[in-house]
Amino acid sequence: MRHPGTMTSFLMLLGLALVPPAVYANEQHRSTSNGGKTMSTQSFVNEAARGGMAAVELGRLAVQRALDPDIKAFAQRMVDDHTRANDELKQLAERKKWKLPTQTTSTQEMTYNRLHDKAGADFDREYAKAMVKHHDHDVKMFETYAESGKDADLKSFAASTIATLRDHQQMARANASKLGVDVASHETDGKEAVAKK
Repeated sequence: MRHPGTMTSFLMLLGLALVPPAVYANEQHRSTSNGGKTMSTQSFVNEAARGGMAAVELGRLAVQRALDPDIKAFAQRMVDDHTRANDELKQLAERKKWKLPTQTTSTQEMTYNRLHDKAGADFDREYAKAMVKHHDHDVKMFETYAESGKDADLKSFAASTIATLRDHQQMARANASKLGVDVASHETDGKEAVAKK
C-alpha cells in the first residue's frame, strides 16, 4: 500500500474536496467516436480526474527517484502540466456542480506501488514505460470526448488539453526509446481502455 499521508497530502494540495455529490446533467448522453466506442460525460470526468492525479503523483515520485536527467525533467513537467489541467477540471466541476473522484484507481495505485519499490535505472525504465501507456490512453480518450462529447464546456476543456497531452506522449516515447523500453505494445491501449467504458 501507499505510504501513510501521501494520498491525503496530495489531495489536500489539489483541493479536490468539492461540493456534495450532484447528478451529472449529461450522464445519460454518450460520446461516440473511434469506431463506435462510447464514453459518457461522467466517465470522462472521472477518468480525466484520476489520470491527472496519478500523473502528478507519479511525477513527484520520479522527480525524487529518477537518475536520468531527461526523466527527471519530464517528471517535473508532468507535475506542472497535470496540476494545471487538474485545477482547470476542478474549476469546471465546481461550476457544473459535479463531484470529482478523490482517489486514483486500483490499477493506478498498483503502478505507484510498483514504481515505489524500484530504484536507479530500473525505476527510470518502469516510469518511462508507465508514462507511454498513460499518455497513449489519455490522448485517445481526450480526442474522443473533444470530437463528440455532449457537454460543450467539457468538450472545450478536452480539446484545449490535447496538444499538451500529445507533447507528453512524444516525450514519453522518446524517453522510453532512449532507455531501450519497448513501447510498441502500448499503441492500442488507449483505444482498448476507451472501449471498456
